[in-house]
Amino acid sequence: MTWLIDAYQAKVIALTELAERRRRIEDQGRMLQERVREIEHQRTERSTELQLLEGVDAFCTGVRGAMEGPSDTIQ
Repeated sequence: MTWLIDAYQAKVIALTELAERRRRIEDQGRMLQERVREIEHQRTERSTELQLLEGVDAFCTGVRGAMEGPSDTIQ
């Protein structure tokens, strides 16, 4: 953004144009920050889902093992 200020100081762009460009840059920055928050939220959700799936997988492995090798007490 300093190049915009330099352009204004060199009288290449008007103050109104400088203000408009600054507003657009700030708007874009806010949009990008919101997108980063959304991505972080999605990453947290995916991590939770992965932990749940790992738990289900471990449960299924345990059940499968119990079914493949039933104890000797059942006849």
